[in-house]
Amino acid sequence: MNKPSSLKSETGDTPTKILDAAQQLFIARGYAATSLRSISTAAGVNLSATHYHFGSKEGLFEAVIDRHVGPLNAARLRALSEVQTGPKPNSPAQIVQAFLQPTVSDNTISVLPTLIARIFSEPEAMTKSLLQAKFGSTVEQFVTALRPLLPQLSDSQLRWRFHFLIGAMIHHLNFDRPLGSDIAGPAPSGGFAELLSFASAGLSH
Repeated sequence: MNKPSSLKSETGDTPTKILDAAQQLFIARGYAATSLRSISTAAGVNLSATHYHFGSKEGLFEAVIDRHVGPLNAARLRALSEVQTGPKPNSPAQIVQAFLQPTVSDNTISVLPTLIARIFSEPEAMTKSLLQAKFGSTVEQFVTALRPLLPQLSDSQLRWRFHFLIGAMIHHLNFDRPLGSDIAGPAPSGGFAELLSFASAGLSH
């Protein structure tokens, strides 16, 4: 497909400029309150360029997610593989840590925790299918890894508990301290040990 003549002057860096602007605005304002026009203005490009490269606001939102969720899922699966091939017997706590640790790792870009929290806070009607597409396969591999370690749980119980684990993770990414407390740590790692302990106990109880 040839580019429309109105876009010939756009530089090769245009998609990156649009993604950077969209990322900032989606995080700051949310999906519904962010328009393609506002993204184009922030990126310093024509609205037609935004349509050309990403098609729609939904397509641009998905591109922003892909930009970071792909590396996150890859990091989680690498950590899971290391646990499963390691010398020690697998434990639920090890599996949980493999899932949670990449969200607070030193090599994780600082925007990732906020982006994850924003994705999960958007209306279900807009995000449910997107979340399933981006996270479903990875979550399924972790549930599969946990199943033989928690034989006392039915499949339904295990899935609900993992669902609540994800909720606790999102809450941790949104807040750097407990409500009503001055306890805090460097976001997003503050409280991570408590999150890991809480999630592991919740799964295994």
